Order: sequence, then C-alpha cells, then structure tokens
Amino acid sequence: MEKLLEHLSWLARVKLCNYERKLLVNDIAKIMEFFNRLGEIDVKDVEPTTHVIELVSVFREDKPGKPLSLDKALKNAPSKEGGFFKAPRIL
Repeated sequence: MEKLLEHLSWLARVKLCNYERKLLVNDIAKIMEFFNRLGEIDVKDVEPTTHVIELVSVFREDKPGKPLSLDKALKNAPSKEGGFFKAPRIL
C-alpha cells in the first residue's frame, strides 16, 4: 500500500508528511478491500444500465429556424471586418 500511496501522491502532485501517509495507507487499504468485495458479487444475470433512474430528455426537438441577419450576428462582436468576425491571427 505504501508504494501505491507514493504513486498516487506523485500523480496528484501532493506532498504528504508521515502522519498523513499513515492515515491514508489505512484508508486506501479499506477502499481496496471494499472493491475486492464488490468484485465477488455475481452480476452475470444483471442487465447493464447507464443510469440508475430512468431519465427523460428535457431538451426541445431540434427544428431549423430562420437564421440571424448579418447585422444581428455581428452586433456584439468585439471586432469585425467586411461582414465577418475578426480574430487574431494564430499562425
């Protein structure tokens, strides 16, 4: 567990004192034990789900509408030129 904790703290870019290491080693051991117990559960007859509760889409149907006029589209643009948005050159 010490090696695992060292690796995790390196990944998280966290420096731990000895007291914190002792606490976290015990916590990680309990977490790993819990996951091992979950692995023992027989789930071959359980249908996979994406959500535990049934969800209904709250979005409206996507229907094409009338496009914005050029003036409305560019109204709040911080910079525009010749009917286009003007942006800084990247390359």
